[in-house]
Amino acid sequence: MSELEVIGAGFGRTGTFSLKTALEVLGYKTHHMEAVAVLGQARTWQNIHAGTNVDVSPLNFLFFFVSKKLEICPFSKCLSG
Repeated sequence: MSELEVIGAGFGRTGTFSLKTALEVLGYKTHHMEAVAVLGQARTWQNIHAGTNVDVSPLNFLFFFVSKKLEICPFSKCLSG
């Protein structure tokens, strides 16, 4: 598995899809949360947080997700919108 290099953390309608497109033009592999609905990944994302006591309000989920990813991949860059 390759190291996660960039985390684009933002709420919907804040330019996240444009950021995804720009990163792809630069050669990065990306994952956008629209894939959760389009590819039916909701169960996968629920399983990621199974067994945790996470407040799933959008702000808390975003903070929890990004902070966990930065623990796993401490050299990643985080862009927020």
